[in-house]
Amino acid sequence: MKTVSRCKEFNSSYNKLISLLMIIIISSAFTSGCALLPVKDSVQDFTKGYLGRVLSESLEKSGEDFPGEGDQAEPALQKYLENEFGKYFTESGLEKFETEGVFARRLEYFRENDTKKILNVIISVSLSEGSNEDEEKASYDYNIEYYAIDSKNGSHKVIESGVLEIIKERKGKYIIDSDTLNRE
Repeated sequence: MKTVSRCKEFNSSYNKLISLLMIIIISSAFTSGCALLPVKDSVQDFTKGYLGRVLSESLEKSGEDFPGEGDQAEPALQKYLENEFGKYFTESGLEKFETEGVFARRLEYFRENDTKKILNVIISVSLSEGSNEDEEKASYDYNIEYYAIDSKNGSHKVIESGVLEIIKERKGKYIIDSDTLNRE
């Protein structure tokens, strides 16, 4: 009986030790991963997060009667863009985002092509030629590739490219001054 009891105590202690070690390892990975990200990786995460959000939001809104029609359409779109994307932009950057129709162009594209879902999204971001990421403001070229699936399950490959002007506010914190979209 004592042997079985000791074995259970050992297994219980062993499991607790393993659990504690896993918690420490996972916690270390999260805290050190966030604190020690190189600047380039931080910019990559920020820009890819932003681009993915714009893409998914425009697809989601393309299936709705958004922003509506008439006098209320433009103010509704502007308010939505400020609420959903304002945190990514400088004041002038958000204004450019709205006036150049970056979101609206994607929304229109999805509607015109009856796009119901997108698959295999690949977003790549690289420092623009002649730009220096160590400076306060840097340009980044981006490419977004995906397959657009329409309501009849037809698909076609879409490639988008553009340039983001990114301002480094402080270490690990960035904001967009402009997003210029070029569709291929």
